[in-house]
Amino acid sequence: MGTLHHIIVRVIEHRKICYDDFDRNAFIYRLGRILTEMYIDCFVWALIPNLAHLLFRTRVILYVF
Repeated sequence: MGTLHHIIVRVIEHRKICYDDFDRNAFIYRLGRILTEMYIDCFVWALIPNLAHLLFRTRVILYVF
């Protein structure tokens, strides 16, 4: 059930997504909260200085009318 999604986040001009450990921890914390609240299974993620990859599956099918 659900759909697999491969999300790629790439920052322009070779800037960094996170500049220090505080930024990285905040990113991971927010990602965890969103995944939990939205009932999303995250299979793998990678946080590289100017790139992020996420592979996840939605468990709940939301209908928007």
